[in-house]
Amino acid sequence: MGLGGCTLGTGFLVPGKLELKEQLIEGSGASKVVLIDVRGIIHNQPRRGPLGLGSKPGMVAQIDAQFNKAAKDRRIKAVVLLIDSPGGEVSASDQLYHLVRNFRLRTHKPVVAHMQSMAASGGYYVACGANKIIALPSTLTGSIGVIIAQFEASELMRKLGVHTEVYKSGAHKDILSPWRQADSTEHAIIDRLVTDMQKRFLNVVKTSRHVDIENPAWLDGRPLNGIQAQKYGLIDALGQLPDAISLAKSLADIDKARIVRYHYSTDPAPASIYASGFMPPAPNPWMIPKTGLWLSGDPGLKPAMISRYAPFIMQGHH
Repeated sequence: MGLGGCTLGTGFLVPGKLELKEQLIEGSGASKVVLIDVRGIIHNQPRRGPLGLGSKPGMVAQIDAQFNKAAKDRRIKAVVLLIDSPGGEVSASDQLYHLVRNFRLRTHKPVVAHMQSMAASGGYYVACGANKIIALPSTLTGSIGVIIAQFEASELMRKLGVHTEVYKSGAHKDILSPWRQADSTEHAIIDRLVTDMQKRFLNVVKTSRHVDIENPAWLDGRPLNGIQAQKYGLIDALGQLPDAISLAKSLADIDKARIVRYHYSTDPAPASIYASGFMPPAPNPWMIPKTGLWLSGDPGLKPAMISRYAPFIMQGHH
């Protein structure tokens, strides 16, 4: 069976064959406002098709492609960034923040972030790249911080009579291994990583929001609703998606515009401002929901530094 350039019946294509399409949602006029989604756990792992055949770019790559398309289109006057995410990988969140910020600084096209059901931790980090942030009163946001978590199964393995032999080039090469307890030196190493990334996160908030980060109530990583976030200066206003679109048009100094979305040619075309132009990611059986642990596609447990709302992880627990 020849696979070159064909779909596999699931919306996946052989790499290099995906194409972004523009879909008119509503409105009229020469100018356009594009809606771009940040939905789900933030990462940049490519999505593989059935049996590993074909793929789609990871989240960061998809969003980068949309911003590039918007930058090249002179009729695109503004972007509304729809965020519905608990956060995710620190590096991916940081990449998206810079992507959004650099787009508006380079093109002078305003970006308004609209935080929907959830824009917590890394989701809020991304929103800080926008000119303005709007949230729903019920939006779950905040959770500003970084967490590393890992299962420690050495006692279980001992009871099962299972032992591991590790050959390593350095004393801490297997740090965060689930097969042994970490020592005090390793606790200090991980604490330093978390502290350094937290300082970076807080600097992003300070720079973008011009708020005091010395002793704010939200510094402990607590979740906030939209009303609380506005009180602390973490967002600009409360409002619905149409309010965010109106603000984007105002910042772009246009009275009317066509509202558009992008989607891949293999995905269904979005029909409303509330419908994403991208298929939701397929469930990953190696990813445990609502924990600070990412599992890779192999039997090994691989920790990742994440900035994510993780209510079932005890903050500060090692």
